Amino acid sequence: PLSPATAEVLRDDTRPTVNVQISPEPASATSVSFTLVFSEAMATAASPVVTFGRTAPYQNVQVIGSWSGDTVWAGTAATVHMLNDAEEGLNTLVITEVTDRCGNPLSATTYNDKYLIREFIIDKTAPSVSSVSVPTDCVTTCMPVIEVQANDTQGASPSSGIIIVQWRSSNGPTTWQTQQVSPPSTNISITLDTACLTEGTHIIE
Repeated sequence: PLSPATAEVLRDDTRPTVNVQISPEPASATSVSFTLVFSEAMATAASPVVTFGRTAPYQNVQVIGSWSGDTVWAGTAATVHMLNDAEEGLNTLVITEVTDRCGNPLSATTYNDKYLIREFIIDKTAPSVSSVSVPTDCVTTCMPVIEVQANDTQGASPSSGIIIVQWRSSNGPTTWQTQQVSPPSTNISITLDTACLTEGTHIIE
């Protein structure tokens, strides 16, 4: 008798999932990078359509990218498209036209057959310092503190919040000193530790 021929067939009706990495986040640089890491091998003959925006259908900006293997897709969007205030604030990233090798679409909440993947903030507006003050304008010993009030309420809504405060003195230290704001906040009133400033007049900025 003839030897039987054999073949393998895969049944796969499980929808893939995806992890999205965004850099920088919050987005404020000249470009924003997106890396999509899928849970299984995908159909890579065509790139997914990746867009984002503040309001439905979330297609204000398209992300241009390519596959690097069958589970990773990476792309970049230039923030020249984001200079309009309409793109500042909370954006939603949308992925469509992507399936695994068996044709299963992504598993998640959908919007008009598009996959709502992730929310992120675009904030291109710098925070402002509303006041800088010292306990007294003349001291005979070390001046230990500087009071700073600042806000990040303009521009993006929501904003990314203030993460660091930097200060320096005209009479030393002349290099920027950094203090972390923890947790980040849109409105802050903090005390900077200046230790002992040298004798003489200082202009603090």
